[in-house]
Amino acid sequence: MMNPAMDVSRDIGQPDPETVAALLQPDYGQKAFARFCGAEDYRIERMYFSTSKPLSLHCQARLPDGMEQTVFAQWVGTEAVSFAQAEISRLQKSRCGQLRKEAMGALLGDAASGLVLRAPGLDARLPGLRMLHSRQTERDFALLSPAVTAMDVTLRGHRLGKRAVLQFDLFGADPRQVFVKLRPVSSNAGRRAHDRHVALFERLRGAVALPKPLGYDPDCGASVISALPGVPPDFESNEPTLIAEALRRLQQVADLPVESHTAADELALLEVWCDRAATVFPDRAGLFTEAFDRVCKDLLRLPDLPPVPCHRDFHEGQILINDNAAGFLDFDTLRVSDPALDPGNLIAHLRLAETRTGRGLSAAETAITAAMHPVPANRISAWTRAALLRLAAIYSFTSEPRETLQKLLEDVVGGTDDRCLDRL
Repeated sequence: MMNPAMDVSRDIGQPDPETVAALLQPDYGQKAFARFCGAEDYRIERMYFSTSKPLSLHCQARLPDGMEQTVFAQWVGTEAVSFAQAEISRLQKSRCGQLRKEAMGALLGDAASGLVLRAPGLDARLPGLRMLHSRQTERDFALLSPAVTAMDVTLRGHRLGKRAVLQFDLFGADPRQVFVKLRPVSSNAGRRAHDRHVALFERLRGAVALPKPLGYDPDCGASVISALPGVPPDFESNEPTLIAEALRRLQQVADLPVESHTAADELALLEVWCDRAATVFPDRAGLFTEAFDRVCKDLLRLPDLPPVPCHRDFHEGQILINDNAAGFLDFDTLRVSDPALDPGNLIAHLRLAETRTGRGLSAAETAITAAMHPVPANRISAWTRAALLRLAAIYSFTSEPRETLQKLLEDVVGGTDDRCLDRL
């Protein structure tokens, strides 16, 4: 029988709304972060909710030298110290192989704040991360060429308990760069995501540049893909048109073996986020209700169109421009859905970027909408408002300035209203 102390996550309750609101205050975990990495302050970039696992925070801590360090925090309340000890034991097991004794400071349980802090790259649910910590494991990784004589491994992304991305720079007779996407081995999520990517890659036949799938290792929960050449878009010149044209080619792929995502599915997700925001921030409840009602009416009155392949997490970070063509990354959320979903999501992210930076991107929005013809512009606008509402709700649980959230919600409900500012 498992030692109860080794699975304390089963007994961790979710924080009440007051605790969630307190976690967002800039001074809540300052002492814990100072103990962990010497940080002077930190900001919350994302907060991830779960019904079965501790509330997780993705933070950027500012160090005394002005540099920033990514830190993962989990709120586990009074169990913080015992939870941290159990995690350390799990990470030291040979199956994980991620934590040596000299790196014990990479994980800290703080009783005062109820937070458990850790560095990225340490995750017992992703045993494939041992490739980041063990050079022998790298060399033995079955999907890498035996012609490799040396390699560098870099952590490029990590969502605690869900997924991670490793970059492998390979040297030898066939020098190249590949990426390894890791998922928990305890579920089929990684295999399903890999199979979706393979199906899409085969059907596109080069019409849109995607990373080439190179194989899947179930022992590590690892999907290996090629590097995709290109640079991030700046949305100048003809780039918006190139992106929309590639998106249209993606939508023309037929017979993909993937699930559907309907307007009702989208509204169900939005309702969860809006209810969460209204519960934690009761002074904002009216504004979120108004925005949700607007989006609900928009999406439900749209006439039916045949569903098409949709990325469903389509934003500027998923796009690379190379040789006057657009390529796309990360199809883990691939579904068939409304043809306006992806352009609407991209435009919503452009408006978020515009609000954050003050850079004018309206010309890019106009070009994308025009290049998506015959998808109606008002349909794209409806899905843009849905994405803006989702962003406003998600970023309510971060250190995002209130003014940014205000602008996003104003774009949803239409026009500006001075009363909204008081309610936010």
